[in-house]
Amino acid sequence: SLRGSQAPAHILLTREGRTHTLGERRSHRDAVNTVMRVAHESLDSGLLVPVVNVSFAGDIHTIESRADYQYLVERARIRRIEVLLSRMSVVGTSNMGAGSVSLGFAPRQAFAG
Repeated sequence: SLRGSQAPAHILLTREGRTHTLGERRSHRDAVNTVMRVAHESLDSGLLVPVVNVSFAGDIHTIESRADYQYLVERARIRRIEVLLSRMSVVGTSNMGAGSVSLGFAPRQAFAG
């Protein structure tokens, strides 16, 4: 797990200026796995803009070492999509919690939790 807590984790979706809960998972690890799965599926379906922004609340090497992140990078590379990785801001980390992952991309098709 990226965080020690096993409390339920919420997956948030922000679209067209509105934030919604896309789903809730049993753990942070399950939530990150779901977010990565959605990103992988969105890459396969196509993006409106060839960029995926990934922001991580913690040591960048932690997210880079995840197999699902490496899979995202490889899928993106094959499709000529750039993945931009950065450390989440202090404010974002304070609000979302250490170990949180934020992905920003523009999918061609809407998705559901």
